[in-house]
Amino acid sequence: MATFLNREGIKSVLNDIFKEAQREIIIIVPYIKLSEQSYSLLREADTKGIEITIIYKENNILPAELEKINKLNNVNLFSHPDIHTKCYCNESKMIIGSMNLYEYSEKYNREMGVLLERDEEFDIFDDDAFEDALDEIQSIVKSGKLEKRSRKTIESGFQLEILRPEEEVLRIAAKYLNRYFDNKVFGISPDIEIYCKDFSDNIDVYID
Repeated sequence: MATFLNREGIKSVLNDIFKEAQREIIIIVPYIKLSEQSYSLLREADTKGIEITIIYKENNILPAELEKINKLNNVNLFSHPDIHTKCYCNESKMIIGSMNLYEYSEKYNREMGVLLERDEEFDIFDDDAFEDALDEIQSIVKSGKLEKRSRKTIESGFQLEILRPEEEVLRIAAKYLNRYFDNKVFGISPDIEIYCKDFSDNIDVYID
């Protein structure tokens, strides 16, 4: 589902993205200059253990902003020479638009953006636009340079669940289910669905 946002709408939904994140936040901006409100919300997310990934344009960060980011434990900081977009997302909401995280932008600029949403609980891969955007983010991450590692990345390497391919997510889910059902075998069908083989009397069960 896509929704148009003006400046006030972007500010409101951006707050929701930071506050409602369950595991991860991704921020892509050409320049990092965090407003007081944005930084406060990111600090709050950091204290909850939310993994924050920031991607910015190479060589475009002030020492004062870098100092702020270095105070956060759960931030992965990437640089990329070709960043121009502004994108903010968590597991279920994504804004793609014109607004930076500047104080001035939040108060005065005429901004426009689009909100993309997906329903994680019922049909997480139903929104093609959301998934296409994640594919582009994955491509940006792969071609970027990791400059700061979060505590989790230092311990086990960089990996964001939100960027995992659909098939990989479902394989993890099937593996999880197999831990709890000794007499059943869960797997992934050619159509990328979780199924349970020979659930009862040779009946296969597909899980939505």
